[in-house]
Amino acid sequence: MTVDGTDLVRRYLDDVFSHGNLAALDQYLAGEEFMTGVRELVARWRTAFSDFNEEVTAAYHDGDRVITVSALTGTHDGVLASRLGPIPPTGRTVRWSRIAVRRLDGDRFADGFFEQDELGLLEQLGVFGDETDGLDPGRHSALFPVPGR
Repeated sequence: MTVDGTDLVRRYLDDVFSHGNLAALDQYLAGEEFMTGVRELVARWRTAFSDFNEEVTAAYHDGDRVITVSALTGTHDGVLASRLGPIPPTGRTVRWSRIAVRRLDGDRFADGFFEQDELGLLEQLGVFGDETDGLDPGRHSALFPVPGR
């Protein structure tokens, strides 16, 4: 029987990330190293955003790859661990995006690649002060300006 990767990823993200059900990791992930990384990520997000939610806005399954585009939301009511140091709670409700490419191994995810708009998140949390770097947030990506947008 072929696994419907788009259904599997939606259930996984809802169960594990949005509801914090780490006990369910074994049914969705293969490999202890991958599970350890996911546990740490879920703990990071759910510590900083107790109402953390990941909504899949698009999902594609091609061969052994499942690609998702997601909107991540939450109220910053806990300390966010970051490369810049701990970010104390701001009480702000934020929304940022993530693109993920996960590899299926049978009926579970074995590994993945993830890219998210952490710059946009940090800007919403006020980490850079009230003024941004002068970029119009509707006209740039987290990395490079996007001409014509």
